[in-house]
Amino acid sequence: MSKIDSLKEMTPQGRAEALEQQFQKNKAFFQKNYPEVAPFLGAGAAPFHINVTDDFLTIVNTENGELCHPEVGLDLFAQKLGDWTHKAWIDLIDGTIYSFPDHGYYSQFPVRFQKKMLESFPGLIPRMEGRQINLPELANGKHFSNPVVFYGVFHGLHIDHYLSRTQLACAAFVEPEPARFVLSCYFLDYQSFETRFERLILHIGPGLPENFVDLFFRQAKVSSGVWTRILPGYPSPQLEEVTRSFRLKWRSRDVWMPQDWRIKGMENAHANITGGDLIWGQHVSLSSKSRIAVVGAGPSLSHDLEWLAQHQDQFVIFSVHSAVSALRTAGIKPDFQFTLDINPWDEEIFQRVQLDPSVPVVTSVNDFPDKFQAFDEVFRIVQEDGVNPFQMKNGVPFLVPTSGNMALAFACWCKPSQIYLFGLDFGFRESTKTHVAESSAYRNEDEHREIIGSGSLEVEANFSGAEKVYAQSYFNMARLCAEVPIAVANGEVKVFNCSDGARLRSATPCRSCDIEARDYCKEDDLRRIKEMFLPLVEGVHWDRFALTGASQLEAYKAAMVRLLKMKKFNWLKFVDKIDHFYLLLQKQLPNKVAKNTDPRIIPYVELIVLLFDAWYRFLCFTNTEEEWGSVYEKGYVELCKLVEEMFWPEGLN
Repeated sequence: MSKIDSLKEMTPQGRAEALEQQFQKNKAFFQKNYPEVAPFLGAGAAPFHINVTDDFLTIVNTENGELCHPEVGLDLFAQKLGDWTHKAWIDLIDGTIYSFPDHGYYSQFPVRFQKKMLESFPGLIPRMEGRQINLPELANGKHFSNPVVFYGVFHGLHIDHYLSRTQLACAAFVEPEPARFVLSCYFLDYQSFETRFERLILHIGPGLPENFVDLFFRQAKVSSGVWTRILPGYPSPQLEEVTRSFRLKWRSRDVWMPQDWRIKGMENAHANITGGDLIWGQHVSLSSKSRIAVVGAGPSLSHDLEWLAQHQDQFVIFSVHSAVSALRTAGIKPDFQFTLDINPWDEEIFQRVQLDPSVPVVTSVNDFPDKFQAFDEVFRIVQEDGVNPFQMKNGVPFLVPTSGNMALAFACWCKPSQIYLFGLDFGFRESTKTHVAESSAYRNEDEHREIIGSGSLEVEANFSGAEKVYAQSYFNMARLCAEVPIAVANGEVKVFNCSDGARLRSATPCRSCDIEARDYCKEDDLRRIKEMFLPLVEGVHWDRFALTGASQLEAYKAAMVRLLKMKKFNWLKFVDKIDHFYLLLQKQLPNKVAKNTDPRIIPYVELIVLLFDAWYRFLCFTNTEEEWGSVYEKGYVELCKLVEEMFWPEGLN
């Protein structure tokens, strides 16, 4: 029964008492579990006043004496606003059938899966192309809903009405005005929300922290990326910005990396580590005057090339590989050349990127062993919590997803006194121009856009200007990742963003012409950075895993098949399985495997999670119980076939 129905069954006196009891229950709950929220309740709900009437309730704004709802009645208005579908709903869902370039055997798993599904259910194609979506109607009369963001909680009766008639696994509650949140505490049972959704995702006040959006999408890892719903409770000037925050994060889930790269990367790392290559293994402090310039290949780099050429001795220059040609054209010699690209390069690529063989290359430990054999110095970095053939005792965090992220993360890890960012745009004044004209990537711009996608979303600009700044999914994800090492280093390292692109949190916007000249000789810091790299020793820097990868993979494959099997399709249970797949998978494994934390299995798990995205997307465009049951059954059969095809590389133990 909804709160509206239960209140209407009471006498006016009973309604007043029930509202007060609910408020006191919420107050006690927040004081005990969320003390940071409790002070809001002490401030009261002014200027909102609840009037208990003979038939229900009204809410009045005492500042102007006006009703806070249409005259048709609070109950009817809340029921209409909390209905399953109407024009106020913002549905983030895309019916695109994604294409996946051929980067190896596993890269074509999603292509094969989608092909088999669409051959069996061709009627889904026009629905997906037209975004014809419905909330599945269940046997008990309720509907199933994907994750929902309730923006503008206010009294919350519309929220309660929706939740009382709907099954869903994840919800977030956002109220920018504290007084309106206090009002909701008379109507909504927040403790029941925490119980129902396993955690309370709540934000009170203007703005929206990035970690709040991250938390929402982590709570529903797969389902939220396929379909997220946003319900505004009232008109708000902040709605557009909040919707943009969720849309940006939702779009960032589109970015794809072939698991073939990670599996091959393990084989490469095995050779590099056992072969005695120079790999990051210790931290060496830099001088008190140390400065690092991290240079990317964004279009705005062209604004700073002349300045950088005149002041290059003022910085240790970390250049992304795609920016080296632009720097060399301007007469700038970088001190280190960074690349996160672990694919083999042919002669055409080397000619295009124009790397300087006399300048050290910094690449991933997962890169090909002989790729840079013509270079004087090659240094490798282990990604912390990365997929490697051994248990690594040291690593650098936040290196992915781009070479720019890698250079920035390592710069932060070196802890100089200052870091300056040039050409790390992550967002663009012209959405079709993502690289500086002199860069190697610019010459391949069309192919690059095909890989990253053409869909653009507005992001906050680092510098204000007439033109807005846009980012594709790929660059937006890279931007979000870039903000993490900056935030972690904040307090120890001052980071200045000179790029005319997207704003990076915790980095101070700065024009190159405003950078203060400093008496700085960088040679000593160059030596110290190189001393961080050394041959890694077994037992000191790395250990072997307790179990073989092959035996673990077979155990995981069997567990996957068991976990996903359902006698009859159930929306809530299925969503729980795909959203918490890795956690639930551990419970299906033999104890000796479950207790052995081994990141080598991650590529195989992520490969199956990628198939969930397509599988669940197809399910969201079904209309009847018969349809969604058939799509589940077919998907299970095809997925099991692909699971069986996964194998462990012969070269790894």
